[in-house]
Amino acid sequence: MSESKFETISSLVDNYQVTDHESEQAIDDILKDEHLSTTWRHYHLIGDVIRDEIPPTLKLDLSAQIADVLQNEPTILAPNRLEDKVKVVYTGVREDFRGLKNNYKISNKLKILFTGNFIFRKGIEYIFKALKILEEMHIDYEMTVIGTYKGSEKLIQEFNLKNIV
Repeated sequence: MSESKFETISSLVDNYQVTDHESEQAIDDILKDEHLSTTWRHYHLIGDVIRDEIPPTLKLDLSAQIADVLQNEPTILAPNRLEDKVKVVYTGVREDFRGLKNNYKISNKLKILFTGNFIFRKGIEYIFKALKILEEMHIDYEMTVIGTYKGSEKLIQEFNLKNIV
């Protein structure tokens, strides 16, 4: 089907000027062709919706139709249990590895871990202030830095912090 037929139908629906011959030909085509007839109705419906003139006879509530379709859907039953075909795969940790650590004693020392570059732009001055408060409160701590702390030595000395490893 040619695009020109659809363009002519669209022009007729939108009240654009078309020649009498095009108009007559389009109407004949619409009457003869079900697809063009459906297109004519759809174009009119689109125009009605755009102008907020939806016909009251138009049934827009699809819930009943959807419920009917769902009601007629086949029920999927779960397959029989396949216990004899199921194989259990345990964690990759050896049994003899689990007993290596016997001492889970918690020390009285507060252990703090910092990972990353220990630099000023990451706010280490706030960490130093917090550590200074811990020292003033006589709370024993140990801070471990995993990463570089080049350039922080001066701040460490300035705050007079002792327990940074």
